[in-house]
Amino acid sequence: MPLSIYRSCIFLLLVLTSPGATQDSPGNPAAHYIIENYNKQEYRIPMRDGIKLHTRVYTPNDKSTTYPILFTRTPYYGFYAGEEVHGHFGYPGPGPTFPTEGYIFVIQDVRGRFLSEGTFQVMRPNTAAHDDPGQTDESTDAFDSIEWLLKNVENNNGRVGVHGLSWGGYYAALSLVNAHPSIVAAAIEAPVAEGFLGDDYHHNGALHLLFPFRWLNNVGLAEREGPSADIQPPVYQEKVDNYFSFLLELGPLSNLNERCFRNKIRFWNDIMQHGTYDEFWKIRTLGPHLKHIDKPAILVVGSWFDDQDLYGTLHTYRAIEDQNPGVSCSLIMGVWNHASWWRQKKEPWGFVGLPVKETGDHYRNDILSPFFESHLKGDGEFVLPEALVCESGTNEWQEYDCWPPKHAEHKKFFLGGNGSLLNTPPDSDAADYSVYVSDPSNPVPHLPADIIGGWNAAVMHANQRFAAAREDVLVYQGEILKEAMTLVGPVEVDLHVSTTGTDADWVVKVIDVYPDDAGNLAGYQMLVRGDIMRGKFRNSFEEPIPFVPGEVTRVTFTLPDVNHTFRKGHRIMVQVQSSWFPMFDRNPQTFVDIYHATEADFQTATHTVYHSQAFPSHIAVKVLPK
Repeated sequence: MPLSIYRSCIFLLLVLTSPGATQDSPGNPAAHYIIENYNKQEYRIPMRDGIKLHTRVYTPNDKSTTYPILFTRTPYYGFYAGEEVHGHFGYPGPGPTFPTEGYIFVIQDVRGRFLSEGTFQVMRPNTAAHDDPGQTDESTDAFDSIEWLLKNVENNNGRVGVHGLSWGGYYAALSLVNAHPSIVAAAIEAPVAEGFLGDDYHHNGALHLLFPFRWLNNVGLAEREGPSADIQPPVYQEKVDNYFSFLLELGPLSNLNERCFRNKIRFWNDIMQHGTYDEFWKIRTLGPHLKHIDKPAILVVGSWFDDQDLYGTLHTYRAIEDQNPGVSCSLIMGVWNHASWWRQKKEPWGFVGLPVKETGDHYRNDILSPFFESHLKGDGEFVLPEALVCESGTNEWQEYDCWPPKHAEHKKFFLGGNGSLLNTPPDSDAADYSVYVSDPSNPVPHLPADIIGGWNAAVMHANQRFAAAREDVLVYQGEILKEAMTLVGPVEVDLHVSTTGTDADWVVKVIDVYPDDAGNLAGYQMLVRGDIMRGKFRNSFEEPIPFVPGEVTRVTFTLPDVNHTFRKGHRIMVQVQSSWFPMFDRNPQTFVDIYHATEADFQTATHTVYHSQAFPSHIAVKVLPK
């Protein structure tokens, strides 16, 4: 097939199968500006092992000066056909104003995606030795590409900035490993960093079911040899009106592969074969590789309400900070959903009684743009605080010299009898506990079950009243706050539990309860933070162990950081449950390999949470002093 026809076919399939692809249109001024003021060239850049990666380069028509390179590597929407501009959000570069600011924009398909040669791997292990010409990984691919670009693209000023969002953030972070010396600035936005402990595929060993079901089906299809192998209709094409009902009726996870994926998605098969934190997952963890970084200035950017990569953002920042003393790295956190700061001017926070502000524009125009201008063009010194974070609950930006703030004070909230949340430990010797029955055939949904038509980012801040009304959800509520209280940093969970089964999941949610006089928001239970712990991994993610039925057992885990103000008149609530479906897969509540469990393995179990002097279940937080 001629290349022109081949490209046309690929482009048509992209339009039909890529829900986020954006074409040039009258409503896309950034695309129009690129077409009128830039020259686009497509290259196949050779890597050290001979594989060629398809790369688009946009250079300004004005040749009277030199320009820095802004480089992104992506598995998404990588093909640009003719004079139409296609990209993650319809423009090259990290924001819609960047084309007018004068850069050379470079967008590259990673190995095996679209027109790049080689084999695509989800979370390709970063194991190559950079002095061995026969070994390659994402870091060497970035290095080799930059080396070629500096030598072959005219009018570049020798400075390179890397950027990327989500999976692009993962590739941007890996470009800093054994980095090319010309990289002077990097914006790592909502990066994927982990496969088993957090982010897209698992949280604390529990399968993040709804994300891989949708993402692998539509984007991360079978990893095969050759370019554009996955540009094809989705493996699973049956229309789904309600993911809760569909995935529940599907039964055990083994049925999903047979009915939906038809054994064609290698990474799903890998997930099903690696149900513990084994070497498969460890070599795909981003953090340990982020060492010996000294030259580039770095932004790590994310959101408190990111439904996909909050874990990755926070752990990438901590890995860079902890392993690179003196590094110039700032944490930027907004009150956004995943990736929304790229595509929205404003955030719709009016639904929780907060003013709507242009936080997305503020980040792009007042932080990201001057950051790259300063480091790539030398246009003045741009100084950022160590942490610039937008505070949920007030929607106000705050600056700190470290994250979490050092001056925050430690505080514990104890689960108490009669659904109370206490500021002090229980003082009674008498046994005190709460009991609920968990039925895998009737799991607690992550949103009201009748509206789970697909992935919904609102799950991160949704009203939890529907869950509080269920008998299999324990509710602990504090007194009305007489003054505002701001929680910062991670939330440590410390539960004392028992079960009649041999395994159980433990979901803990921290909730902001609105007062009764809040108008149409009266009694709104806004989720601030929640996460899940697969109980068999309570002592080790490498070596799971069963529960002993009826034996009181301690379960501890950490919820990702918060930065939230509970306003005066509100209450703090904690909910405890044992399922959160279909955001996470169901635990059979028997000690088995869940990925190969059968219907017979799923059993109803009675769970007990203890909150006595002997067994003081609680959450530990950090609170800003008044």
